[in-house]
Amino acid sequence: MRWVLTPFRCLLIATVAFGAGLFQAAAQDQNRATLREACLSDVLKYCPGMRPGDGRLAECMRANSEKLTPACRQAIAATQSN
Repeated sequence: MRWVLTPFRCLLIATVAFGAGLFQAAAQDQNRATLREACLSDVLKYCPGMRPGDGRLAECMRANSEKLTPACRQAIAATQSN
């Protein structure tokens, strides 16, 4: 039997792909929220006035990684493993 791409199947494929994208976006939002909560004090202390973008904040956090609180380091490690 030959598989035919019907309008219903197109809609089904698009729905599954869209749902997967939403799931990934939700996971990324959760990661950001976790990092924000765990690392806010570290960002304010070690990277004051630094505007996020172009990796500046991530680079600042890497440069100060030894000084970060355990909670922040754990949150960073958890998001990198996802």
